[in-house]
Amino acid sequence: MTEVTIKLHTYSYIWIVKQWVSYIMIVLGVALLSVVSTRNAVIYWSFTINQDYIAAHLCEQKDDANNSCQGHCYLEKQLQDQSDASQPLERPELEVKYDWITSTAVACAFGECHHSFKPTSLPLKEEVRTPQLTDIFHPPRI
Repeated sequence: MTEVTIKLHTYSYIWIVKQWVSYIMIVLGVALLSVVSTRNAVIYWSFTINQDYIAAHLCEQKDDANNSCQGHCYLEKQLQDQSDASQPLERPELEVKYDWITSTAVACAFGECHHSFKPTSLPLKEEVRTPQLTDIFHPPRI
């Protein structure tokens, strides 16, 4: 009877651990989504908290006597940097090239050549006929 209760306790502990892991993953996912979606709000919040310091030290018009900016130029730069960072990167276009000569040379090496061209126009023909290729690639033996 003790073996049965030990197995039941083991299964219940595993179930509890799985439940906790799933709850933790859900909380982390929600936290990550909320941080990503509120990046601009964090920038505004940090600006309002540090506006006196930004206006005194980081503002472009800090030396002007009639400073109407009060650090908003710094806020605009931060928001612009944030929007530039969130833009998707451009992917370079890849060009797929097909090596016609090599594939034709391999096909002709195994006797499946349907093209009419001279042996001198195909310098790779002799290199393709190696014992390794002919030992592996051959019709089934009866």
